[in-house]
Amino acid sequence: MQAHSDTGTVIPSDTFALTVAPDGTCEILMPDGSPDDDMPAAVAALTAVFIRMETDPHFIRDQIAWLDARPNA
Repeated sequence: MQAHSDTGTVIPSDTFALTVAPDGTCEILMPDGSPDDDMPAAVAALTAVFIRMETDPHFIRDQIAWLDARPNA
């Protein structure tokens, strides 16, 4: 069974997705499951970034500046 989002995105029912519609509507699509199930770490990290991007308009700029400031390894 596939999940269908409000933005029209259709994904497999076992897939996580972060979507942005042409009107700027953002969605986090997650598969059906038990509320006790843990979200995979990568999905949790991407979700945190996605939410941060929505709440802090300078987030990407600040991250690029942080990466540029690191000493070369």
